[in-house]
Amino acid sequence: MTAESPKAESPTAQSPTAEPLVSIIIPAYQAESYLGAAISSALTQTYPNIEVVVTDDGATDRTAAIAAAYGDLVRVVTQPNRGLPAARNAAIAAATGDYILTLDADDLALPPMVADAMAVLAADGSGRRFVTSDGYLMTSAGITPGRTVLPSGYPADDQQRAQILEFNFVAVFSLFPKAMWVELGGYDESMRVCEDYDFWARAIYSGWRVSFQKKPHALYRRTSGSLSTQHERMYSGEQLVLQHVLDGFGDTLTDDERSYLQLRLACGSTQQALNAGDAALRAGDASAAAEHFALAARLNPSNRRIALKAKALRFQPAARLYASRLQRADHEMGRTNV
Repeated sequence: MTAESPKAESPTAQSPTAEPLVSIIIPAYQAESYLGAAISSALTQTYPNIEVVVTDDGATDRTAAIAAAYGDLVRVVTQPNRGLPAARNAAIAAATGDYILTLDADDLALPPMVADAMAVLAADGSGRRFVTSDGYLMTSAGITPGRTVLPSGYPADDQQRAQILEFNFVAVFSLFPKAMWVELGGYDESMRVCEDYDFWARAIYSGWRVSFQKKPHALYRRTSGSLSTQHERMYSGEQLVLQHVLDGFGDTLTDDERSYLQLRLACGSTQQALNAGDAALRAGDASAAAEHFALAARLNPSNRRIALKAKALRFQPAARLYASRLQRADHEMGRTNV
């Protein structure tokens, strides 16, 4: 059962404005090290009409106290620990905005993010559409110039059904109508990883389309313990997402989509194949590396770089070149970790 603090009657919420209310939702568990920065980044948006809703998902550290310290500026929902998708659902259920923007407790929203996402939405037209914003990757070493959350390329509307099966091209920093969440039945609370990928895939196969705010307007924190670095769990989560699409939208799939889903479910993640290819190169087995990269190219057909590498690895000079690059990268990583 959840408990919710009284609704925040902030100056922003009281002031007359024609702008729709955007609810920034922040699920939080054991987040005392980062939550204050996330909340402050949400409260300092340039968009004039926001509310901030935080779910304390049964944290035992200072998470609840930090959220409460913001007083009427933040609405706080409390619940026993039920996991990230349930925490997101609880915050969205308590939100009163027409639009929802998702922000994790260890990430930061830069001031223009909501305003620019709403501008993209307005420019692309209303209807069954939501917006995802890019962000810079942030590690313990800082922000690496040029490294961003979204993969290269922004699929057009007519490419999104096919490409969401290949990889998740929607960032956590996404703004969508609350009506979309209601229609989809929220995040799948049985999932412990890839719950956002599952949500976006179900949205796209339900007829919603993504618009892109391409300029990075957030900082995405990646640590050694973050879910995004727990590879095997992520691979299993991806497979579950694809199975959900097959089970839930089987009657609407094209022959190509069905064939691709069957291939992925049988052969696993693209990243698994790439990792296996790199391992083969390190071991000096160019033939095995070429086979792994050829499989990766089949699993991710929209990525020309993988296809070109798969072809190049058929030739020994290219295999030796790629192997030497891996060795240099491993050496540099070792020096960095010393």
